[in-house]
Amino acid sequence: GDVVRLEWGEAAGSAEAFAVDILPRRNALLRRNPSIRAKPQVLCANLDLAVLVVSVAPNFAEAMVDRVLVSCHAQGLNAAVVLNKIDLVPKGSREREEVEARLSVYEQIGYPVLQTSAISGEGMDKLRELLTGRISILIGNSGVGK
Repeated sequence: GDVVRLEWGEAAGSAEAFAVDILPRRNALLRRNPSIRAKPQVLCANLDLAVLVVSVAPNFAEAMVDRVLVSCHAQGLNAAVVLNKIDLVPKGSREREEVEARLSVYEQIGYPVLQTSAISGEGMDKLRELLTGRISILIGNSGVGK
């Protein structure tokens, strides 16, 4: 996510360019470096939005949502939550109502929350709208459908 300044090759019509400067970062998403605890690891930089993707099944990982949102907030990053694979839990079911109630907490404190399904198409227009024109990162465990 670093933004660089380029200089183009001197030959007429040259498509060759060289990165000559790295511009200052306006923000960065950091985590503890697992090998060097004292030095944070930059996951990405110059973001408009961090999108946390979680899956309704096998289970909704609320603790991960909390950790990522706290980290984004501490680092001054805008964040959103996407609950994917919503087609796996029928509308009106007790399980879906429970997940929606748990998600409403994040909406109440100001985070955009979307429910999506690549299979049924539910929520995909809202997701496109959320991402359009923004530099975003999708964060989530393996298998959630990023």
